[in-house]
Amino acid sequence: SQTLQVPEEGWLVVVVRHAEKAQDDPRDPGLSDAGLARAAALAGRLRELSLAAAYATPFRRTQLTAQPSAAAQG
Repeated sequence: SQTLQVPEEGWLVVVVRHAEKAQDDPRDPGLSDAGLARAAALAGRLRELSLAAAYATPFRRTQLTAQPSAAAQG
């Protein structure tokens, strides 16, 4: 996999679809075990970058996908 790099001048915008959802709630599911692992892997990929912000919709699956990356960056 390639290393993510911020251009010298400007921003790097990373857009990610929510990780694999669980079957726990038909209206607002959380993440499956695979989804939790993918969210953690995303945080690992982004750890070398300085995140300015993390945005997610109000849905649990999107919040849980973004949370490990945001938490790792404070």
